[in-house]
Amino acid sequence: MSVTMFENDVRRAVGWGAALAVLWFVVVILRSETTLHLAPFLVAGTPPVLNALDGAAAPDRRSVVIAAGAGLLISVATAAILIVSGNLDGPAIEPFGSVLVETLVLAVTGAAVGLLIGLVRVRN
Repeated sequence: MSVTMFENDVRRAVGWGAALAVLWFVVVILRSETTLHLAPFLVAGTPPVLNALDGAAAPDRRSVVIAAGAGLLISVATAAILIVSGNLDGPAIEPFGSVLVETLVLAVTGAAVGLLIGLVRVRN
């Protein structure tokens, strides 16, 4: 039996979020003229959802919140690296106006949606 910080090990879920961020990074490096609009949403929203679905036991609220925060941090950090390096130059969705605003809004929205989905499974 291994000792973890939480009943549901949040590290595995955050690892999948980081793996998606690496995939996003590699694809953007290869095709910098293309904006992957849903990537920040998926990177930020994946950890809390996977944390909630990991294992038979319902997760605790703290692990879901930590997973959502970690997913948001990973998504924003990846976007920052891509923007600073000049590799996120594709078009933005119309209402946002810039790729930076679009990326931040979608990352926050992904983390919020993932958090809500994760909290549905939280034990009382």
